[in-house]
Amino acid sequence: MLWIQKGNAVYQVDLAYDEEDSLTSVTVYEEDGTKQKVFDSFDGSEFEMIIYPKKSGGLTWRYESSSVDGNEETETVYKGVEKTVIETTYSDDNTFVTKNRSSGSIIDGTVVYDGDLPLTIERVVRGSDASSTETFTYDENGSLLSDVISQNGLVEISSVVYQYDSAGLLLRKTVTRKVLSEETQDIPYAEGIQIDYSYSSTGSLLKAVVRDSKGNIIGEGYEIKGQGTLYLYRSTDE
Repeated sequence: MLWIQKGNAVYQVDLAYDEEDSLTSVTVYEEDGTKQKVFDSFDGSEFEMIIYPKKSGGLTWRYESSSVDGNEETETVYKGVEKTVIETTYSDDNTFVTKNRSSGSIIDGTVVYDGDLPLTIERVVRGSDASSTETFTYDENGSLLSDVISQNGLVEISSVVYQYDSAGLLLRKTVTRKVLSEETQDIPYAEGIQIDYSYSSTGSLLKAVVRDSKGNIIGEGYEIKGQGTLYLYRSTDE
């Protein structure tokens, strides 16, 4: 049993597991203890899930998972009960096509590599002038240092910066978004967060602490063994 607080309101979150200790469902409750909704659409893919209080009251979530089958990648996103499936097909010439099965939009993309590491990804929305460029940098060990997205080749809309310890474990991830799109504006503290990670002596994630752009702790993250990471955000209030 877990708890999320927003102001004086406290909401309960229950996690259920099967006999193999795999997470099977998440149940969230209203402030008065009334069951609000259940998420049980875990598909076996590695996931990241954020549960947070809505400004209008109650809890909601954002769930993302992805799976790869050959040259096909499928990403599943839930925003509350709203489901989006995004399918990407990669070709041998370093191009790809991404189809959003919900909106019908199609993106054509090109990847530039340095060995096995992607350096840039160019995306163009088919039938429009919208485009973006994603640029990656790495350290001498090939660990990702930064991931920056620019829109229409001019405006930087988001960046993610990574810091590691001497053993290569991720210590900190700093996310900054300068432009909030329809895909990101519903995320709590979407304009910027910092996540600090701590590990056991064997390198397993113990806890992730989430801070807003002012340094206030606004959430915690926990590893769901063999499945992904669950984040609980305390409040979406500024």
